[in-house]
Amino acid sequence: MRVVRQNSCWSARGTLGTGVTTALASGAAAVGLFCYPLLQETGGAGGAILVTALVPAAGALVATVIRWDPERDPAPTAPAAGGRR
Repeated sequence: MRVVRQNSCWSARGTLGTGVTTALASGAAAVGLFCYPLLQETGGAGGAILVTALVPAAGALVATVIRWDPERDPAPTAPAAGGRR
């Protein structure tokens, strides 16, 4: 049986990215839960729904405009242990 050693950078990057994304999503949900009654009080139900629809639309627009292609422009990698690549 042959054991293939995986690049630890890629496996850590996947785990770290998932954790950060989950934390940011949970934080945004908490902020939205707090802000929605305030929006509803100031702008009415229609205004609150409009704002909660526009915020994700703005995020989608930013994600569309700012494109990062990891295949074309990969992140720098650290040299392997022992100084060999």
